[in-house]
Amino acid sequence: MAMADCSGRAEYQISVPAILDKLSIDWGSWRGKRVAIKPNLVCHNAHPLTTDPMLVATLAEQIHERCEKVDIFVIEGAPFGTTQMYVRHGYTSLPYQLIDIDTCGCYYDSKIEDSVLPVVQLPLALKDAILVSCAVLKEHSEAVVTACVKNLVGIVPSGNWSTNGLWKNRLHDIGINPVIKALYKHRPIDLAVLDASIGVRDNETNGTPCNPPLGKMLIGDDAIEVDKAGAKLLGIDPTTVIYLN
Repeated sequence: MAMADCSGRAEYQISVPAILDKLSIDWGSWRGKRVAIKPNLVCHNAHPLTTDPMLVATLAEQIHERCEKVDIFVIEGAPFGTTQMYVRHGYTSLPYQLIDIDTCGCYYDSKIEDSVLPVVQLPLALKDAILVSCAVLKEHSEAVVTACVKNLVGIVPSGNWSTNGLWKNRLHDIGINPVIKALYKHRPIDLAVLDASIGVRDNETNGTPCNPPLGKMLIGDDAIEVDKAGAKLLGIDPTTVIYLN
């Protein structure tokens, strides 16, 4: 994992390549692969409560520069309609395919040893793809911190998990921490990109931007360690974030 100073979208093109240059990523193993970039578009509010499309664009450009013949796409399953969230947050200007997890088709992944989610539906677009979790750092009302690993809740199609108009409420009924842990077993993150340029206090959808801003960007191939470092930036003891331990 590596970290660099970043004051926001004006410095994405400086911080992202600077960090990637420090990491020992085997870019050759990415050659010819499909690469899924998963932002966090959980609410109507713009950055820092949702992932800035400029960060996704910068990240995609840097991946293209480092490895040949990759097919990059953006994938999300957002409340309030993924297509609407892509439009609202400016993602339709990106030169990449935008996939809605709720409509792209599914496959079943089994982890019989996991008592929480022994079988789970995952989007077909993620099968055999490299997964990049591109999240923003926020305090969370239920999980303490939301960052790259918590972002996996968005990869589960909502159909079987939402009732009475409540988005994925059945997952929350199971318990968000064991669900996040289970999803990380089913679909590990290949690269974690955490935008802590500002940070958010109090709540994941309508919280308060950190003042002063945190001013950091974190990237690594171990999402757990990236998120633990993010928790520390918020002044939170990572051992209190159950799904990271």
